[in-house]
Amino acid sequence: MNNIIQILKTDNQKQKGSHMKEKIHSISFIIFIAIYFITAQTPVTTDAPSEVLTAAKTDFINYLTKRIPNNTKEMIGLSADDNLGEAALGTPIQLHYLSAESITYKRGAKSAQSYLSATTMWYFPIILSGKMKLMLYVDKMNGSWKKVGLGSAGLATELDDFCKQWIDNGKNEVILAQQQNLGVYLFHVPQLGPNNLTVSQSEKRNDPNRYKHLNSLSTTIQVLKDKIK
Repeated sequence: MNNIIQILKTDNQKQKGSHMKEKIHSISFIIFIAIYFITAQTPVTTDAPSEVLTAAKTDFINYLTKRIPNNTKEMIGLSADDNLGEAALGTPIQLHYLSAESITYKRGAKSAQSYLSATTMWYFPIILSGKMKLMLYVDKMNGSWKKVGLGSAGLATELDDFCKQWIDNGKNEVILAQQQNLGVYLFHVPQLGPNNLTVSQSEKRNDPNRYKHLNSLSTTIQVLKDKIK
């Protein structure tokens, strides 16, 4: 009888072990699938290096208050009642450059990113009262990452409005580019296709629908080409 009981116990343990292995395989498969889809949807923009984040965050509030005395807030684009002590840094965005040569001479490119060149400059939105109000600039100087300035209240407002329209609760990211000859910024959302490129619409700031539609790459390049001539 004891031998029979022992055999039953052993069989039961084997069955439990078999079920456990099946569960582990199932969980592993689910994790694999999850990782696959997360990886497949990873935005083409890269995360800021840790040294960039450290440079931005170190002594940030003190840096801010020293450069923006209370009587100069409105001059830089803030409200008089903005409390700099409550400022926070948003997600950094690497600045890209759109050259006049690319606009003029590149032919047949169907990807916005093929027109853009990454710079070493990173823009950090400065958040106050739940809105992007300014930009903090971090760049590599003499081999070290440093804060190199702040400002761009107009760009911060445009980026804030554009992101509210297209960021989709963090599902999408924005690639930021500048065309220096014309003094304009441009936005590209890679998750929504390779051929969108939208010029910042600061002159239409009072229009809440100015970013309702993304501009096509071909249209934007043609408009910029006509202005550069």
